[in-house]
Amino acid sequence: MNKAIWYGREGPKVRDHLTAKELGYEIMVPSDWLELAMMDLNNVEQVRSALTRLFNTARAHGAAAIFGEMPGMIVAQAARTAQDAVHRGEWAPGDVPFYIWVRFDGEHKGRWMLGGMLGASSIRWLSGGGQP
Repeated sequence: MNKAIWYGREGPKVRDHLTAKELGYEIMVPSDWLELAMMDLNNVEQVRSALTRLFNTARAHGAAAIFGEMPGMIVAQAARTAQDAVHRGEWAPGDVPFYIWVRFDGEHKGRWMLGGMLGASSIRWLSGGGQP
């Protein structure tokens, strides 16, 4: 079973754990998960800090994936990771998939779907005070 960490402002539900196991992942909830999820993402420095901390947390737990709620600024970083992969012709070692819960029938039926990949090397795009 692969390890995954939780990222979100609400803790994972039993359903989240069970359905992640169907994908081959065991979700671990880091002790500082809420502090990490509550970090402000209003400017480049905050996004860079949050992503760096997210990668460090994933690495510390030996996580092969991240599950949870991904704010827009994190999803935007996945586009940068994809651009790096296109340039290289492959995903980089250490790029981490993130899964988001997609609802099909109100709040009851749904499943985890791949939301994108996050790459630590793509954090370099968050320099110079530009847009996150």
